[in-house]
Amino acid sequence: MRWAFDIARASLRVLRAHKSLVLFPIMSGLATLALLVAVLAGAHVPLTLEHIDTDELVRAGWPIAVPVYFVLSFVTIFCNSALVHAVNEALEGRPATVGVGLRGAWARIVPILLWSLLSCTVSLVLRVIGRQFGIVGKIVESLAGIAWALVTYFVVPVMIVDGRSVRDSVTRSRELLRKTWGAEVGGGLGISVALWGAVVLGIALLLTGLITTAAFGVTALIVALVAIVVWLVLVGTVASTVSVIYRVVLHRFATGRPVPAAFSQLDLSSAF
Repeated sequence: MRWAFDIARASLRVLRAHKSLVLFPIMSGLATLALLVAVLAGAHVPLTLEHIDTDELVRAGWPIAVPVYFVLSFVTIFCNSALVHAVNEALEGRPATVGVGLRGAWARIVPILLWSLLSCTVSLVLRVIGRQFGIVGKIVESLAGIAWALVTYFVVPVMIVDGRSVRDSVTRSRELLRKTWGAEVGGGLGISVALWGAVVLGIALLLTGLITTAAFGVTALIVALVAIVVWLVLVGTVASTVSVIYRVVLHRFATGRPVPAAFSQLDLSSAF
């Protein structure tokens, strides 16, 4: 577990050295929010499959829900691809601005579109299975979702950094998983535990302030609640960025590329 926390700290050091990397998840979130607001303003059907039962999907939901789901998937994957490119550029000692990341992702727009379509399709199929077949469907959805996430862990780095096709990226990601599954799971666990710890600590402090300021009226309560929301968004943004940083570092290590000094002091191969 200590090794996993060391991974989280090393990833955070990279982020501190390249603070602009945090802008990519923010752009992704804002673009997603803008899309949802636009759809809400123009339609009155559910937007996500979480709130669409089978009958609704057949009657009216799917003509809007499915395209929106695909666009949301594309926005997320495109921004993640831009972040992957920027992180790799930073680790190569080159400028890692937002523009650099976006141009790198745009240069791979066709594979990104194809991967978004494939990823979206798999998610939709698993969602339908989970909703159609009761508890068995839920179990299949969960297990297959975990397996898919593990097998495709390196798809975006391979697609963006190595310049491979979607099919080759999935194959290569599966190969790299066999070499790095321990570091993948352990490092991801360390990052998650560390950042969720920050969430719990922050909320505890803010709730303490909320209780303390309750006597000061509604305004103080609103300020405290807004502070909690801002803290959650901040931690979530950092967690998203740090996770991608670690993924790129692990991909570089597994493919024989140099890694940052913060990671070179760790024995990444010990978890393989």
